[in-house]
Amino acid sequence: MAGLALFIGGSKALGADTKTSDVDYFIIKTSSLEDELQFIVSQLTKEADIEERSLDWLVSFYEKVKDFKIRIDGKHPAIDYWDLRFISRVLIGKQLVFCEQIDSILENITGYITAIQNQFVSANFLNKYEDLLGLCLDNRFEEFYLEISELLKFALQVSLVKRNQIIELNSKWILFQIKQEHNLELNQLINEFYKHFYSRKFEKMSLLYLMRIVKTIALASSQKEDELTAKVISKPEICPLGIKGYKVAMNIFTKDIMIL
Repeated sequence: MAGLALFIGGSKALGADTKTSDVDYFIIKTSSLEDELQFIVSQLTKEADIEERSLDWLVSFYEKVKDFKIRIDGKHPAIDYWDLRFISRVLIGKQLVFCEQIDSILENITGYITAIQNQFVSANFLNKYEDLLGLCLDNRFEEFYLEISELLKFALQVSLVKRNQIIELNSKWILFQIKQEHNLELNQLINEFYKHFYSRKFEKMSLLYLMRIVKTIALASSQKEDELTAKVISKPEICPLGIKGYKVAMNIFTKDIMIL
């Protein structure tokens, strides 16, 4: 008997859709759909973007992520980005059609995906932070301003996944997700970032201050831990790695990993 799980995802699932947003549907099916079921699905998802995977793919992906090990060096996990993005969008999507066989695997896979996302976005944050520090120190301020908003988005992603939330890996909706939390501390930091950002002070100390705000955002869920956290924030060359279960940072200049 053919079966499927159907999800509506993307901005509509998050409540972040705009007048120009597409409707995104995600399908996982057990086998080729019978004609009647295929017709129902085609009508339901008419004029929408559809992405689908098979149950065999889901089982294989589950076996792969079960073997995932956290690394404290900030390396990207050996997981295909598009597969990770698909399963992430399914897990934060709104399910319209249920299939017990598929749903049980999705329930078991959730914890592994939060850990993988955590390492993935932490690596993105580290790489972008390193790039921006170099631009700042070389007085390439226009390029810095072009990229700093991307670093902010990565920091917000780190902040969310550290609190075990699954996120949309496309970072364009991350600010909306953060604001839905009504986290006063984070919102104050974001407002401080934009207030300073729009002042457009093209001087090194001003840009380093922007990076300091962003680091504070990435550490927002663990700021009260100890005085070493404050040292990470205050030293431009030290970048936190937002890895779940670890208090780790990297010296950008020496590449040394610091266990805090």
